[in-house]
Amino acid sequence: MPSPEQIEGGPTGPMSWEIRRINPWGSAGPGRVWMRETAAFVEGEELTPLVRAALMADFTNPLSNSGPDGLAFINTDVTMYLARDPRGEWIGMESAGHLGHEGVAFGTTWMYDQDGLIGHCVAGTLPDPRIQARQRS
Repeated sequence: MPSPEQIEGGPTGPMSWEIRRINPWGSAGPGRVWMRETAAFVEGEELTPLVRAALMADFTNPLSNSGPDGLAFINTDVTMYLARDPRGEWIGMESAGHLGHEGVAFGTTWMYDQDGLIGHCVAGTLPDPRIQARQRS
């Protein structure tokens, strides 16, 4: 993955993280982003790379379970597996797939730091009829 410094980006409005997209939302192929938290998780405490990775793990759902019409799933569970401790502020994520059947689905992402692959996340999901209804209208 290209480093986050090679990608244009900046603050993303009222959100507490910065996203640098490697490819645009809705483009063909796996979603790929660099992210970093910009707000304290515990006031007065420095964010560790491990906490940063755990905070970004929640992004597995929108990154791997979104389609051409956007996201229509809610998280039911998120599990992060790391082979080593992450380093630095930036966490890279790449969609590794989505599988669903009769309303039950899960998506997976690979997780990176600037030194390489660190692990992956799995997000179990269910369709959200409220989101799907908004997309149809």
